[in-house]
Amino acid sequence: QDAPVLSYACTCTAVAEHIGITEAQARELAENAGDFARHFEPEDWQLVQERSLAIEKANREKQREAEKRKQQKALAKVTQ
Repeated sequence: QDAPVLSYACTCTAVAEHIGITEAQARELAENAGDFARHFEPEDWQLVQERSLAIEKANREKQREAEKRKQQKALAKVTQ
């Protein structure tokens, strides 16, 4: 099965949550997202990957919402 492409920042967050450490400590464990795999059993790594992808999706949604609000605010200024 093809491994998903993971964001390093989101994977750091997922690793930190999974093993109960800070994100700074998680960053010390690996230089890229894929390197974290060696620290986990396959089942746990699967959970970390799923959480990383969920975090990334949530972040993208927040970014989209912020952009939408910014556009609405700009439009409101123009139409006043």
